Amino acid sequence: MRKNRSKQPANPGSQPGPPTGKPSRPAENSRHPGLVVRSLISLLLLWHLFAVFMAPLSLPPTSQLVSKMAQGEPFAPSLMQRYLDALYINHGYHFFAPEPGPGHLVYYDIFDNQRKQIATGKFPDLKEYWPRLRYHRYFMLAEQAELPFPNRKAMESQQLTLDGYARHLLRAHDGTEARLRRDRHYILSPEDSLSGDDPNDHGLFETTSQTVQQASDLTQAESASATHQPTYGGAHVPSSPRSYR
Repeated sequence: MRKNRSKQPANPGSQPGPPTGKPSRPAENSRHPGLVVRSLISLLLLWHLFAVFMAPLSLPPTSQLVSKMAQGEPFAPSLMQRYLDALYINHGYHFFAPEPGPGHLVYYDIFDNQRKQIATGKFPDLKEYWPRLRYHRYFMLAEQAELPFPNRKAMESQQLTLDGYARHLLRAHDGTEARLRRDRHYILSPEDSLSGDDPNDHGLFETTSQTVQQASDLTQAESASATHQPTYGGAHVPSSPRSYR
């Protein structure tokens, strides 16, 4: 007996209907700025980088053309000068290639009242002072010991600075005596470097100044500060500094 197999109509909800409306563009395409916007941003970035480089290039010694482009006239600043001032990037830096010179190290030894060494070290020291910014602070302490004081000779100013360092170390370590010396470390010449000489050879070091400070000097420094005698950082200036031997 033949069965009457009639096709059942499919569920109308399961069949896709005709597309309605216009197809939407991919979402990622709508997030990209247009050509005009990208061109303006690129021009702005190029202008900013150009201004960053022109600021140091305009400092003397420089050409008159660069100076006028970056700074303009004395009473008529250029557009770039106004831009640099508005963003506060008109600093007085200049591109330079310094001639390397000798470095300096300060060595110290601290003793107690029984002549026992309670502290020793040097600054700057890459092994002890880190991160790099902290090392640089101690590096500058050793380098700036040569900065002159008003109405003082260069060697006298250096001696006063070392005396101040020694008194600070005495307070920091509660010591009785502090001995400091400042060495100058000369660099190798290009010829010696190519020949393989040791850059830390003892012959490249020279002691420029040294001092010895006692705990009694701290009391004298405090009394000198109270009586307004010549001082350095509130410390008494000794008339004849002792030598570190």
